[in-house]
Amino acid sequence: MPRIPFPSAVPALVAGLLLLAPLAAPAQSAPEIRAQLSPLSSTVLSGEIAGTIEELPLREGDRFKAGDRLVAFDCTLHRARLSKANAQQDEARKTFEVNKRLDKLGSVSTLELDAAQARLAAAQAETAMMKAMVERCAIAAP
Repeated sequence: MPRIPFPSAVPALVAGLLLLAPLAAPAQSAPEIRAQLSPLSSTVLSGEIAGTIEELPLREGDRFKAGDRLVAFDCTLHRARLSKANAQQDEARKTFEVNKRLDKLGSVSTLELDAAQARLAAAQAETAMMKAMVERCAIAAP
């Protein structure tokens, strides 16, 4: 098979043509494609938590946009757990603050101060976990 010489200026010429091509052709917007998915017998929505559906604001064929709530679950139990975690965090914070003041006066042991700090960290982690659970009580459109 014969070899065809490939001049070094050809890659630069091809690159230039590729850069100028969009300027030559008028910009066209992508066509809008609409679709409706409908199951034969049922639809399964999956969330990160299990629970009873409290709100289902959309009906078949309804339009929605990103961020719209698609479904909300009954999260009474999760909200109660969050309230409990907040109360425990407040208690742990106050205990730690008092122990810090007592430490400055030399009236508390280092162990008690460290234990109070650890209980505060655990309470903060529990509160963060419960907040995450409550946030999962509603599924929003992507």
